[in-house]
Amino acid sequence: MILPYKYRNVLYSSQAHAREVFVFEGLDAETETLYRTLDFDLSQLIYKITNHFQLTLTHFVFINNHTPNCFVHPFGTFNVLGLHVGFITYFDNFFKENHEALFSDMKKPIDHISKIYAWEPDSIAFKICLQYVIYHEVGHIIQKTNSQNTSNSHDSARYLIEFDADICAAIQIARNILQVVQKVLCETGDMKLAEQIIIYIISAVATVMWVVLPPDLNYVKVQKNYPHFFIRFLAFYNDVVNYIEASLKSNNQITEDFDLHKIGLESLRVSLRSMDIIYGKESTENAISVFRQRFPEIKKDYLEFHQELKTADSTFMKFWEQYVKSRI
Repeated sequence: MILPYKYRNVLYSSQAHAREVFVFEGLDAETETLYRTLDFDLSQLIYKITNHFQLTLTHFVFINNHTPNCFVHPFGTFNVLGLHVGFITYFDNFFKENHEALFSDMKKPIDHISKIYAWEPDSIAFKICLQYVIYHEVGHIIQKTNSQNTSNSHDSARYLIEFDADICAAIQIARNILQVVQKVLCETGDMKLAEQIIIYIISAVATVMWVVLPPDLNYVKVQKNYPHFFIRFLAFYNDVVNYIEASLKSNNQITEDFDLHKIGLESLRVSLRSMDIIYGKESTENAISVFRQRFPEIKKDYLEFHQELKTADSTFMKFWEQYVKSRI
C-alpha cells in the first residue's frame, strides 16, 4: 500500500494542537479506493452509533501517524474521532498477507460473512478490527456524556475507564455477530457453523489487542493503565458469548451442543496464530504457559474489575447484565 503524501492540518483539541490529516490526493487508484470506502463506511458507522445513543456530533478523520492507534478528543461542541494511517496500513496488510496462515480452516464461516456483508473474504478480519476500535472510542464519548467515570487524568481509575469502554465494544460486536449467526441458523440450522463464526470474529478482535498492547508475560493486573491482555480477552469473550447465548436461548435457536468453553479455547487458539506471526513461536509458547499457570489469578482479577465497575455504576455493565438476565 502506498501512503498518501498530501495533507492538511486539522485542529483537534481545545489546546489547539494540530495533527496532520491527509486528503485524497496523490494516491494510487487502489489505495484511494480503500480510503474513500473506509471514510464512507466508518463515517456512517460512527453516525449511526452516536445517533443511537444521542451523542454530541462526532467528526471522523484519518491521522498521518504510523502507530496503530485510534483516539477520540473533544473539540468545542463536538468530538473528533481520529484513526491513524498506521492502523489501516498495518492491519490491512497483515490480514491480507497472512490470511491463509491465520484462517485456512475457517473458509466456510468466512464465506458466509462475506456473502452477508458483501465484503471480500481477506478484508473481513480487518473491517471487524476497525469496528471494534471505533466502538471502543465511542464508548469513551458515552462515558464523558454520562459523566459516569472520573476524569481520564486520574491514572488510578484509567484501567476501569478502558475496561468499561471494552464492554461497549463487546456489546456492539456481539450485536453484529448475532445478526450473522441468526441469519445462518435460519438458513442452515448449523450450530457448528454458528460457533465457527463467533470464533473467527473473536480471534480477529484479539489480534488488535495483541498488537496495540502486547501482553506483559510477567502478568500484571494493570499494564500501562490498561487491564492486561489476558483480562481483556477473557472479558471480551465472556461478554460476547454470553450476550449471544442469552439471545439465542430467548428465541429457542440454541442447541445443547453450543459449547461456551470450546468457543473460548478455540478463539484463543486461533488468535495465537497471529501472535506467532507477529512475535514468533517462543513468545507464543510463553504466552500460553503464562495463561495456563496464572489462569486462576487472571479470572479473579477479571471478576474484581467487574465488581469495581458495578460499584462505579457503569452504564455498559448495567445494560449488559440487564440484557442477559432478561433473556435467561
